Amino acid sequence: MPKKQDSRYSSRQNDRYSSRQNSRYSRDKRYDEEPEILADDQFEVEFPDEDDLNERAFRNELTEEELFMLRRKQRRERQEAQRKAAKKREILFVSVFIAVFAAAALGIFLIVHSVKNNKKPAKTDAEAVSQGTEKIDPSNDASESAEEIPMTEKESEEMTSQSGDPAESVYDNPDAQVTDAARQTEDPLKSTDENGNWIPPYPTDITVPSWITADYIDIHPKTRPGRALTSVDNIVVHYVGNPGTSAKANRDYFNDIQYHDDERGASAHFVVGFDGEIIQCVPLGEMAQANYPRNDYTISIETCHPDETGKFTETTYRTLIKLVSWLCEEYGLTENEVIRHYDVSGKYCPIYYCPNTPDNPYGHPEEWDQFRAEIKYYMNKFPNISETDP
Repeated sequence: MPKKQDSRYSSRQNDRYSSRQNSRYSRDKRYDEEPEILADDQFEVEFPDEDDLNERAFRNELTEEELFMLRRKQRRERQEAQRKAAKKREILFVSVFIAVFAAAALGIFLIVHSVKNNKKPAKTDAEAVSQGTEKIDPSNDASESAEEIPMTEKESEEMTSQSGDPAESVYDNPDAQVTDAARQTEDPLKSTDENGNWIPPYPTDITVPSWITADYIDIHPKTRPGRALTSVDNIVVHYVGNPGTSAKANRDYFNDIQYHDDERGASAHFVVGFDGEIIQCVPLGEMAQANYPRNDYTISIETCHPDETGKFTETTYRTLIKLVSWLCEEYGLTENEVIRHYDVSGKYCPIYYCPNTPDNPYGHPEEWDQFRAEIKYYMNKFPNISETDP
């Protein structure tokens, strides 16, 4: 017969097995729920080696404290991964938003710029000299082309009817050498008194001082159209666009524009040189092509300068003050009616006396205020400027 097993032994074994199972079940159940994550300053414990913990967890040999630390670390890693993913999404969203905003802003700018250019009228200013885009040498074919303002049909008809023979008109034949007397019979805007006598352009009673050299350019629609000024409201100061060029070179440039179809219209009443010389290119009372759209009521002065900064030499500066002061005295103007080409068209001319901006690092607007102040002083000191020495 088999030996009967002791009941006490069997009961003790069963109790031990049952206790072990219950202990394992309760421990697993308690740690199935993820524990609350504590801050670093609330739970400062050095973690054991993770590989060792995983190995021991697989064999179910972890203590409660080690199992708590392992799951806490895993939870922290998941949270960190989620934070990184959210940060990447945020960066991507901001980048896309900035790119869309920049593209929209660029599109609006291009549209506004295009509309502004389309509305911008054709120009016949002295930009060829005042901006430096044209060369003084008339033989240079690389100069920038621009549209010239065509004559209206009415002006063409009046010109033809007054000249008598269209073939001999100075406008139809700009190469012809025409005297001022001949110009008076060709001027389409001339007027006559009740006796039929020709009335010269406005004004008529100004005598040019001896320190000004009159060297008029030829009659031509693009440079000296022969049209009378309606009034003189401003004196406009320019600077020549080619540093180091003389007054005579700029005068000749204006005169030679008529021989080049690709050149835009440009001229000025006066050019002031390095040595204090003043050359008059267009008679007072006639319009020059320099201050569009104010050509009909302004006097223009081109000023030579030695370098790209546009700053005038002392001799040129003093001569310019004298010339402007004399013009203000003759036309009853003050220093406040002396303006820059910049004030007419917004171009940096004369560049040294315009606002200082990223596009114009040479600007000294305070020098322009000083220039006006010196004009006022000169007019008060010399009431008869035309009689003063050069």
